[in-house]
Amino acid sequence: MGILTIILLSTVILTIALWYSWKLFVSGKTNWSIAILILVGLALRIFVSIDIELHPWDERYHALVAKNLIDNALFPRLYNSAVLPYNYQDWTSNYVWLHKQPIPLWVMSMSIKLFGVSSFSVRIPSIILSTLGIFLMYRIAKFLFNDRVAYFSTFLFAINGLILEITAGRTATDHVDLFFLVLIMFAVWAAGMSTKLRPNLFTFLSAAFIGLAILSKWMPALIVIPIWWLLHLRAKTRMRSRIMGLLIMVITISMIVLPWQIYIYSNFPLEAKWESLSNFKHLTETLDNQGGSFFYHFDKMRINYGELIYIPVLWLIWVTWKERSLKHIVLLIWILIPYLFFSFAKTKMQAYTLFCAPPLFMSVGLFFFWMKEHWENKPKLKYFSYAFLCLTILLALRFSFERIKPYDTLTKRHANQIWVNNMRSLEDLPETSLIFNESHPIETMYFSGKISYNYVPEIDKLIELKSNGYYLVLNTKHADQSLADLSIWEYKYSW
Repeated sequence: MGILTIILLSTVILTIALWYSWKLFVSGKTNWSIAILILVGLALRIFVSIDIELHPWDERYHALVAKNLIDNALFPRLYNSAVLPYNYQDWTSNYVWLHKQPIPLWVMSMSIKLFGVSSFSVRIPSIILSTLGIFLMYRIAKFLFNDRVAYFSTFLFAINGLILEITAGRTATDHVDLFFLVLIMFAVWAAGMSTKLRPNLFTFLSAAFIGLAILSKWMPALIVIPIWWLLHLRAKTRMRSRIMGLLIMVITISMIVLPWQIYIYSNFPLEAKWESLSNFKHLTETLDNQGGSFFYHFDKMRINYGELIYIPVLWLIWVTWKERSLKHIVLLIWILIPYLFFSFAKTKMQAYTLFCAPPLFMSVGLFFFWMKEHWENKPKLKYFSYAFLCLTILLALRFSFERIKPYDTLTKRHANQIWVNNMRSLEDLPETSLIFNESHPIETMYFSGKISYNYVPEIDKLIELKSNGYYLVLNTKHADQSLADLSIWEYKYSW
């Protein structure tokens, strides 16, 4: 069966599944309709994650650090040992690696230990979390609004192209931002539950998820605290209970977040101070050439959520101003505070605002059903509302298809498999091997377990390493012939 036939058949099956899900929802079988959306979302997440190679930014680094954490969960390292001098201020080649908080790395480490060294095992936790996010999207939207808005929001979440790419590690910040997104959704869900059932228990759970989100992607997770407050204000919770809840949150978050910060500052003070400074520099400087204008994130909004997204966002601002509804204020705060914060920051990347996706999806659903309710008896406007719905769905599907890249995913598997097999073949080299002139040192270390560098040190250093018992290996591809002819090499390869 040809690749195009497989893609066409899969597209037909997924389209039928989505249509059947809608039919079930319309007939009142909500649980089954959501279950189908979850299954479709899971299938998309698995398919987009079957790439055999590790992706350049930033998945390969996260995968290697996670693999090295198997040996010692409290010692995050990029390189297993510091054989050559390194710059602790360069997160792409240093030794102790504190460039990201530990939760996603620990979970990925457990997955690699359970399922073996592969690119897919790195992605399994994100696939699971991202799929749980589909269900959380439904529960949050249903709690705040109704079944109709919840269903439409869940559909958009299930097929969103950026979320799929992030789940598969295909784009920068990858699994870290996926963890951050879903943990914030868990925190918001628990905050909502705390207004209905056992307030102190669910407030504690919400705070715990905030703490875990901070240990994934730092302080923007605190956006959940004003959301929690507004939800309790909406539920008319007594002021005394709200103050008690805030106290529970502060204590819980501190107990989860502070131990790791104290630990790294005590054991790796140079690296910890540098990374802390680097986090601050994201606000004041353009790092890693990741800059943009003040409107960068607002511009990316149309790319990540469809060109029509601005209409429901502007409507949300208007309806919030008009009605002063707390549930609308929750959405607006969840969207605008992060977008404005990251707009003022000098370093900009599209996934920094990914955790605003749920309220954006809810805004789209709210806007459509608002139009349907208010314009049902106005023929011209009625057709506009349905045109908006159709275009929103088509744009969502289009961006999803473009991000998944099904043809490229399937056609490149064979070549990538050969490339990964070549790196795995280096596993048979002695444990003391050092590989030089390797253009993909991070991937090589992940798949082969052998220390690898993308350069060759001075000859005197090579002689010293060999005298110390290291087994010297050279990738001769793009190497000078005079370098390749040196007798110091124990093994040479070229690919």
